[in-house]
Amino acid sequence: MPRAITELEEQAGVLQGRIDTLRTAIEDERNRLWHADANVAAIAGRFKAIMLAVGFPGVLKDDTIAIDPRNWKPTIIHGDQEWTFWDAGSGVKKTLSNVCFALAIHEAAREAGMPVPSVLVIDSPTKNTSDDENPELVRALYQEIYRMAAA
Repeated sequence: MPRAITELEEQAGVLQGRIDTLRTAIEDERNRLWHADANVAAIAGRFKAIMLAVGFPGVLKDDTIAIDPRNWKPTIIHGDQEWTFWDAGSGVKKTLSNVCFALAIHEAAREAGMPVPSVLVIDSPTKNTSDDENPELVRALYQEIYRMAAA
């Protein structure tokens, strides 16, 4: 009987060690997820700030940006209306949305001290628009790009 009790106590000790290891792993994963949520929120905040800075049509100060962490799809929430890149309509808005999102990711990563390439290639940031049609929008976009480059 004493030998059986000793064996059970040893097994319980092994199991307790495994439980402690799993609890630590769960806590580590929770911390990583919290940091991931904070990073996604930072990107959403930068995306909104950049869209406001360039005067993105249809985005207002009271709007909310939500990013689905499973597919990285940003959604602009305006009251009870929601729209995404796919709902943006014109090619101008789609291109501008992509450029603003790329800038937001780059800037949020830089602000978080994450490794960021020293070069960000933006091909045709004003595709489907021209200085004649939207001079304020084009000027604001380039000002935002140069502001980030200077930082």
